Amino acid sequence: MKHKTWFRLVLKAIGILLIGQWLNEFANSIWWLLDVVISGGDLYRGYANNPYYTAPTTDYREAVRLTFEFIGPILPFVFGLYLLFGGKWLVDKIIPSNRPYCPNCGYPLTDTASEQCPECGIALPTLDAPSVTETSESQQE
Repeated sequence: MKHKTWFRLVLKAIGILLIGQWLNEFANSIWWLLDVVISGGDLYRGYANNPYYTAPTTDYREAVRLTFEFIGPILPFVFGLYLLFGGKWLVDKIIPSNRPYCPNCGYPLTDTASEQCPECGIALPTLDAPSVTETSESQQE
């Protein structure tokens, strides 16, 4: 198995762990949001029957706390989903094996059309294998 395949399997396993760890908190956050929406924006409706609870003053610090309390569990859950379904951008950035590069200096040759490396000037190896379109055209004849 190639390094990139192993790396993707490990990322998927990490994604499953993140989803499993944060699923309950994610569901609670969504349930809280739905409760706030249904109740017409009353954030503290559930505390009204508690005699020891005093409603906080409307302060920006309370709004920030509630925002992070809501977003906190959602971010790891969504990142876990991203890892579970491939994490393509992350994998390509960490293991760039599918991108062409100079064998001498490692310069990325993604946008280079010449047969020499623009960084070190050595001649780049060319593949003598026919392209897919050439192969399919010769099979049709």
